[in-house]
Amino acid sequence: MNTKQEPISLPYTSGSILSMVLDIAEKMLICGAEINRVEDTIYRICSAYGAEHIEAFTIPSLITAEITLPNGDHSSMVRRVYYSENNLARIEELNALSREICASPIDPKEAKIRAEQTKYQHKYSKVFRYLGAMLATSSFTLFFGGNGFDMIATAIIAFVMTFYDFHKVKKFNRLLNILIPAFIGGSLHCLLVKTGIGQNLDKVMIGSIMLLIPGIALGNSIRDLLCGDVISGAVRFLHSILLASAIALGYFTSIALFGGLVL
Repeated sequence: MNTKQEPISLPYTSGSILSMVLDIAEKMLICGAEINRVEDTIYRICSAYGAEHIEAFTIPSLITAEITLPNGDHSSMVRRVYYSENNLARIEELNALSREICASPIDPKEAKIRAEQTKYQHKYSKVFRYLGAMLATSSFTLFFGGNGFDMIATAIIAFVMTFYDFHKVKKFNRLLNILIPAFIGGSLHCLLVKTGIGQNLDKVMIGSIMLLIPGIALGNSIRDLLCGDVISGAVRFLHSILLASAIALGYFTSIALFGGLVL
């Protein structure tokens, strides 16, 4: 009597499932999602497709995962993440897609296409981003005690910083792309206050520096630490400290060179 069991037939392979899941996880990590959210997404989607064994390990620059299906089909993959940004709108779209997949699994190829399409949803125009940066920074200047002239000066600096962000050299690392606008912003503070467009150097500086402060990265690092992701939390916290140091160095250098103009 032949008692050998036939392998279970499943509609999707472990490789196609894991490739799709890592596409979504990678995009979430690039957009600034916390580590716990990324790993939870991997576990939930893989479980929705019937995976029996799931392992995932994520740090800000790397995702590694493996799954095993009931028929024994096994796959493991690694994704290297080279850069990150803050895009909460896209994270929300990817979360919505993940919840939809968990509720009713779809073809992994279709899921990959839809994940890529989130790149073009809620994408703000350059004009909107210029106006948003100018309004936000000038509002901070007013909040901290600046006057109308200081708000105008801050808006000008925000416009220049945003212009640099659109035209920055992609080959530069993130520290350098923070150091350069910090130096430009500090130099413009001194020049605008000297010409009378701004009146309070500290108020103008406080407002415009808000464009560079890595607040979300620092907040995510604390959350990762509280969730038990010590390695990821420590890496992100150190990265935030390095970015803050680059900002301080840029402003310090510019004030050291041009600060005498306003004394």
